[in-house]
Amino acid sequence: MAHETKLFRKKALDRLSSPEQMDRTMSFVGPRAWILLLASLVLMGGLLFWGFFGSLSTKVTGAGILLGMGEVVEVSPREGGRVLSLASGLNRYVQKGTILAEIDQIAMEQQLEEAERELEDLRNQLLRAEQSEASRKRYESDYTESQRRTLQTSILSARDRARRLEEMEKKYRGLYERQLVTEGEYLDVRDRYDQAVQDILRYEENLAKLPVATVESRTQWEREQRDLAYQIVQMEERVRQYATKLEENKSLVSPVSGFVIGVYKNTGEMVAAGETVYVIEEAGPAQSGSEAELFAQVYVPTAQGKKVRPEMEALVTPTVVKREEYGSIRGRVLFVSDAPVSRKTMLRFLGNEDLVDQLSRDGSPIGVYVELLDSDETESGYVWTSGKGPSITIDRNSVCSVEIVTRRQKPITLVLPFLRKCLLGVGEGQ
Repeated sequence: MAHETKLFRKKALDRLSSPEQMDRTMSFVGPRAWILLLASLVLMGGLLFWGFFGSLSTKVTGAGILLGMGEVVEVSPREGGRVLSLASGLNRYVQKGTILAEIDQIAMEQQLEEAERELEDLRNQLLRAEQSEASRKRYESDYTESQRRTLQTSILSARDRARRLEEMEKKYRGLYERQLVTEGEYLDVRDRYDQAVQDILRYEENLAKLPVATVESRTQWEREQRDLAYQIVQMEERVRQYATKLEENKSLVSPVSGFVIGVYKNTGEMVAAGETVYVIEEAGPAQSGSEAELFAQVYVPTAQGKKVRPEMEALVTPTVVKREEYGSIRGRVLFVSDAPVSRKTMLRFLGNEDLVDQLSRDGSPIGVYVELLDSDETESGYVWTSGKGPSITIDRNSVCSVEIVTRRQKPITLVLPFLRKCLLGVGEGQ
């Protein structure tokens, strides 16, 4: 029994039985607990406030490039060849008519050289013909004059002979009538007289033909000369056409004034006829830097791109800007392509095969045009999410990442379906 009465310590029994401690309060919660409770209440209040008045954004991400608002023109050669030189690089401003590149035109140069040789041969042929004609004229003149003198002498001789034979014919006719000569003798004299007359006529006819022969010879030469001259004119025109075509095809000229936003060939590479070498955005020389009206050509995966609509908010971040320090440029969606964009079209704007491969690894993406919101209060000329943005110029052809806000909702709307299901037993299928 004595051992059982010692279940409680004497000191504890004395503290309970002492009347001096009956007026002291007992402490169940310490100060730290109160602070923790207060912090929990504040946190819950903040969460409730954010749940009802806050906002959660659903975003679609993509990448692209900043371009100007001017018309985009592709520059390609008319004939293929090797690129000899490139005169302009990215973001350079070029005037209309500026030579952008030199393209080797071996085939056209060979055609031009062959045509020039043919032209030279024709000119030499004409020169030789003229020299030959001059010699022929001198010879023909001497020969004609000799022939004229010979014929004139023959005519005089024939006339003299015909006159003597005419007198003899008259005499023999009288003798024949008196039967002093035979008929055969008379006819022989008469035949000789007739032959002399025929000789005179023949000589006169040949004399008359001499100018005609000269004219015919001159006419034939003039005809040959005209033919050669016509061939020379035709060949000169062909040479001129080849030279003009060679100059046009050899020099790749800018059809418009604007900024170079794409260069797809390097010096020494082969280019086919119609293949794009340069892409130029048509613009005036003042439309650069903060004066340029830029937009973002963005590419997003097809599955996400179907959620994008015009007028949606977008945040554009050029790769040259630190997003954590300056934020992003505010913009809005202008246009969304109805169908996926081809790789060729993407390469035309981006000019970077690695970036095209990255954006199209899940298939052809959707193209989205994003307008950048302007501001007169920032150095860059655009509205930024953090202050006035960086003190740099955002120029065309800058690669950028883009976030497009497809939906904004209050956080509480995400919790309500769960609460309804847990507390009321109402599910999405009911």
